[in-house]
Amino acid sequence: MHDHDDDRALEVGRLVLRLAALLGVSAPAAPAVYTSASLPPDVASPDAFKRVHRAKMRASVAGWSKQGRVRSVTREAWALHVEQETTGARRRPKRIAPSMQATAANDLEGQLVAELGLRRRTGTR
Repeated sequence: MHDHDDDRALEVGRLVLRLAALLGVSAPAAPAVYTSASLPPDVASPDAFKRVHRAKMRASVAGWSKQGRVRSVTREAWALHVEQETTGARRRPKRIAPSMQATAANDLEGQLVAELGLRRRTGTR
């Protein structure tokens, strides 16, 4: 009876370890701090990381630091940066006013007046 309990405990232990592996509990965690040597996920290049880091340091954002030549950011600060960049409202494209030549070319009345050789009244009476 004693061996049966040990076998059962061993089987439960194996199942717990298997479940942990499936859930990714035993997988290595992301680093707590990212640097230009160990870039955050989805960063194109060390230069791109340095540009973002420089801007965040100028703005005195928490989690972004520099010691000597090493620029670093915490995992939480990076996650906040990514969230702000991906969920922020995008600016609407600027509308450029049509030029005078474009409006004259699209003006049907103006074309008719020009073809008929009529003069337009420019002032009001």
